[in-house]
Amino acid sequence: ACTSGELRRHCAELLPDYMIPAAFVQVEIMPLTASGKADRRALPAPDTVSMETGTAYTAPATETEEKLAALWQELLGRETIGVNDNFFELGGNSLLLIRMHRMLEQELPVTLSVTDLFAYPTIAKLAEYVTGLGSGSSVVEIEPIPIPADWQPASREPHSGDFLRVTLGGPTAEQIRAVSAAEGVEPDVAALAVYLVLLAQNLKQPKFALPVYGFGPGIQVLPVDLTATGGLSELIAWLGAQLDSLPVIQEMPVRSQSADSQAAASIVPLYRKLPSAAVPASWMERVDLLLNVGIGENAIQLNNEYNGSRIRKEKVKELMQSFPTWCRRLASQQSGKGQAAAARE
Repeated sequence: ACTSGELRRHCAELLPDYMIPAAFVQVEIMPLTASGKADRRALPAPDTVSMETGTAYTAPATETEEKLAALWQELLGRETIGVNDNFFELGGNSLLLIRMHRMLEQELPVTLSVTDLFAYPTIAKLAEYVTGLGSGSSVVEIEPIPIPADWQPASREPHSGDFLRVTLGGPTAEQIRAVSAAEGVEPDVAALAVYLVLLAQNLKQPKFALPVYGFGPGIQVLPVDLTATGGLSELIAWLGAQLDSLPVIQEMPVRSQSADSQAAASIVPLYRKLPSAAVPASWMERVDLLLNVGIGENAIQLNNEYNGSRIRKEKVKELMQSFPTWCRRLASQQSGKGQAAAARE
């Protein structure tokens, strides 16, 4: 005895997708014609005696799962379908998949492609993906940021474990906290604003996309345009509003190993607020400059992991050493605003 799931997995190792049977039926004996050949007409219909899939039944638990289960039952002619059952193991095929796609366009508030239905062949996986789309989740390709020539190392040899750690003392932590309190945001938001200015200044790029981690349920991409903001104070206010509405990025494609000179002269940065979960491995394969920022009561910890085959160590040091300078400048500006307001009053 075996299950249709086992047979399907076995066939997938030997056959292209289009040759894998849509259904499997186990019979005691092959019916034969009078001449001893297989009698195809005498074979039982797959939808009446199809084999067990080998997947334990799990009932739908959410409204989306219930909608999908009802739809699958209608399409596949089955009374009971669990959320972990595979659409194709239950007898689904490409034609039924296209019919399901048309019906989902009318039933669901999000847009799905036929490719999505192939990629998520169970109700549980498809419902999770649909829920993610409804909450603004997406899959995007991050545009690397071009870097100046003096940032590029002389050697392109692969590096591993390139790491710099800087601890900023009490005065810098106090400055960040004072500014964030005055602006009505968390200290992490003010620290992120400082880093955006540092990155734009050092890379000579006022417009770029920065992935950020730890401010929401996953990795988000922040579209930065410092030409549209009128100073650090306005930038902090903009961040405070943006971070609550940024879409969550579900997946990060791995960088192509192309030797293209333009790709070699660009990097993908990532800002991570601590504490937070570990950065997904698919992102770590792509990120060239990961800044981990932890703000404590009496200190700020900056841990920078970088790709030494793309970035010079000296430039990473300069970037991190400039952090307290801009914190002081931000605090000074905030203090000046307070004094001006007091004078006007």
